[in-house]
Amino acid sequence: MQVKKGSSIRLECTASGNPTPNVTWSRLNQPLPNGEFNSHSSVLHIDNADRHKGGVYICMANNGIGQPASAQVTLKVLYPPEIIVEQPVVFSGEGREATLVCIIHGATEPEVTD
Repeated sequence: MQVKKGSSIRLECTASGNPTPNVTWSRLNQPLPNGEFNSHSSVLHIDNADRHKGGVYICMANNGIGQPASAQVTLKVLYPPEIIVEQPVVFSGEGREATLVCIIHGATEPEVTD
């Protein structure tokens, strides 16, 4: 699933079984955008998407009978280039070399020129 930066997202997971299963959302190797590790709801809302909210989201349904069922969705957030300078001020002197470093994030991959 691809969305643009700033979008609101609604992920819904439906499950059936007898007894009715409990549905839980989680995120692979990271907490959910709200900081929690699980959300006990069939619907997961993600507001104001940014690059930090992308990743693999996992829906798990469990009713205590047999193995839990699960499904996953990969969320990719498209956003314009973001630039972070490693050091805002670099000191050097005449005849000395200085290295300026900037870190660039973007989806899709931004073109970088010197």
